[in-house]
Amino acid sequence: MDVTVTDFGVSRLQSESLVERNRAWRLLYDANFESVYRLACRSGVLPAEAEEVSQKVFAIAYRKLGETHQIANLNAWLYGITLRVVRQHFRWQRVRRVKAWMLPESPGVIPNEAASPEAMAASAELQRKVSQVLASMSAKLRNVLVLTEIEDLRPKEAAEILAVPVNTVRSRRRLAQEDFRLRWQALSGRDNTP
Repeated sequence: MDVTVTDFGVSRLQSESLVERNRAWRLLYDANFESVYRLACRSGVLPAEAEEVSQKVFAIAYRKLGETHQIANLNAWLYGITLRVVRQHFRWQRVRRVKAWMLPESPGVIPNEAASPEAMAASAELQRKVSQVLASMSAKLRNVLVLTEIEDLRPKEAAEILAVPVNTVRSRRRLAQEDFRLRWQALSGRDNTP
């Protein structure tokens, strides 16, 4: 999605009255929530948890807008925040697993009413496996894999979001593809990928 900062009044978010700031913020939120939610899901966050992750992204973005004077690329800025929140989400998931007796997990998948129960079960199982593999990968490899393979960004765009050189993205992409394949095989016990 090609957007400019001024399309959503981000400059107004930093300087105008609270009413104007909230109006502009709502436009920013409405225009970008789906892409942030999709990136969270594609990074391995379960759909039942992706909305909470997305809300955290926009809460952080709102706070940071008051501190930031200029945003060159709004999408890259939001994607960067999203990837950091996803990394934090996975860190807390590990803590919750260790402390499972204190914090019971509540897994869930948003059902698709048009699909058959068999298709929904197969899709949920595939999604669970992909999420499990992505969650087990290092954040550096997972982020590159999600941005280049799932979000279908060019290496240059991914490099801008991750604030690393383009060649680093290319190198991590190869490593991430191999890491995903090996983890998938170990999980599935098969030689194919999703």
